[in-house]
Amino acid sequence: MEQVDLNFIARQLERVIEEQARQRDDITVLTGITIRLEGSVQGLTTEIRGLRSKVDRMERRLDQVAAAVERITQEPAG
Repeated sequence: MEQVDLNFIARQLERVIEEQARQRDDITVLTGITIRLEGSVQGLTTEIRGLRSKVDRMERRLDQVAAAVERITQEPAG
């Protein structure tokens, strides 16, 4: 059995610190990805609202055109 001395403990501690640093880097990257995706979702929400507003305007205009066509077709030919 290997004898545990201060050098062994120091090497193990270095490994633990290295692993902790890698995990910290991973967390930083994953946090960045999450923040970027959250921003994308917020951007999509704004875009969808804008598109919905545009569709509403087009529907109102289409209703106006349909009403104008209806009036024209209802008028007696003369």
